[in-house]
Amino acid sequence: LRVLDEKNMYNPELFTLENVEFENYPVGSFLFGTEDRQKAEFLFEIFKNERLKPLIGIVSLKDDMAEITTKDGIKLVFGPYENTAYKLKVLAKVMDDVASKGIVADTVYLNKGPNPILETKN
Repeated sequence: LRVLDEKNMYNPELFTLENVEFENYPVGSFLFGTEDRQKAEFLFEIFKNERLKPLIGIVSLKDDMAEITTKDGIKLVFGPYENTAYKLKVLAKVMDDVASKGIVADTVYLNKGPNPILETKN
């Protein structure tokens, strides 16, 4: 992931990226080194996912796990950076169910075993 330009204005089509240090990265430099390859790959998978990308508000890249908060406030806990493509595929189905059934979701856990866990708001 490379810094292409420096903008100081809000773009609603882009999500907020947390836990990534942006200071001292001149245009043309890479955001992630080889030690953070999994974080970069996680972001690439999100950028490629046309179904989920418009829903994403915040991406938090922690050392050992990733979390996403949708624009509607649903927290998506991915857990470790492994199997990202599979987790995104399963998540798309969960989000389709949430939308079609009118479920008021709070959190989707993708790190609690082979099946996602949906926690609803009460």
